[in-house]
Amino acid sequence: MSRYDGIMNIKTFNLILIIYLTYSCGPNTFDNGVEIIDYERFIVNKTNRCEQCENYQDQFIKEMNVKNPPMKIGFANLDSNRLGVCYLYKDARPAFIKIDRAKWATLTDNIRKALIYHELGHCLLKLGHINDYGILRDKEYEMSHLIKLSIMNPSIMNEFQAAYTIYEWQNYLISLQRAVSIKQTENINFKEIREIYYSDIRKWEKDKRSYIINEKLIFPYICLQDKIVYRDETLRDQLKDEGFECNF
Repeated sequence: MSRYDGIMNIKTFNLILIIYLTYSCGPNTFDNGVEIIDYERFIVNKTNRCEQCENYQDQFIKEMNVKNPPMKIGFANLDSNRLGVCYLYKDARPAFIKIDRAKWATLTDNIRKALIYHELGHCLLKLGHINDYGILRDKEYEMSHLIKLSIMNPSIMNEFQAAYTIYEWQNYLISLQRAVSIKQTENINFKEIREIYYSDIRKWEKDKRSYIINEKLIFPYICLQDKIVYRDETLRDQLKDEGFECNF
């Protein structure tokens, strides 16, 4: 191995480490596991109903061939930095799922779906966390992407990871049924993943009239409504000076 290759490997490792620390620690967690309770009433009504959560649960029950009746899923104000919590009774019966209302509003549809499937994996399939990761090399963008190889990974997905999950959805469902991580796909269609990725971001932006600015370590820039959006303003200005235009 040449000195140059060694330096590049170190840079790639550092990038992966940064991504891992950014998306796997601190506030960016789906949950801290399952909570066991003796008894607690949790009423879901029109004030805290999550209709989209219920729709995802219907898909989950159908796709996973679950015999359990639907669970109560509703919005609540969760403590700490959790997005969702699965509550089980001491005899392991599913109780209910709470979703943090404020944080839910900041998520795109792909991430929301992964979150609900994650919590239902705890409550209905009795699964624990699976902390496996894989690495994808995007040669076109010269980037390495850290992906989560299970929906039961406890750290919240960034939008690229969620798009990859949707792209590989059937494999993720099979791994969920078997309580294992997926095998990293070798032949990736990055164009299709990017289409999923951008489509969901544009839809979220249209609905919320706001930008998701968390893509710095995923792509050099993203385009929304024909505008360059990037956390690094210097690079954004440089792209504009070079005549770069968003084409959608």
